[in-house]
Amino acid sequence: MKLLGFGKETLELTQDILPGIIKLRVDSNFKNELETFENEHSVIAEYIPRSENDYMVTCKIIDHNDVVFEVKTFAGSGEQAKEIVDNWKKHAEEMYPKILSILTQEKS
Repeated sequence: MKLLGFGKETLELTQDILPGIIKLRVDSNFKNELETFENEHSVIAEYIPRSENDYMVTCKIIDHNDVVFEVKTFAGSGEQAKEIVDNWKKHAEEMYPKILSILTQEKS
C-alpha cells in the first residue's frame, strides 16, 4: 500500500512539473530558431521625440548581427516620424538599393 501511495505522489508531482519542463524545452528551441531568423535579416526603424516638433528617426538593416545600413534623420512632427518609420518597415528592401545607387553615383 505504501508503494502505491508513493507512486501516486510521484505521479502528482510529475504532472505538475512535466508541463513546465516541456514548456521550457519548447520555449528554448523556438527562442533559438526565432533569434536565428531575426538575426539573419532585420529591418528596424524607430523614432524618439526630442521636443514637440523635433523627432530623431533611425532606420537600419541588420544582417547576421551586423548593421549593414543605418540612416538617421530628423522629422518635424510625430506624424512625419511615424510615416518614415512605417515606410521603412514596409519598403526597406526597395529603398535600400536606391539609396545605395544614389550614394555611389559619380556627380560631375
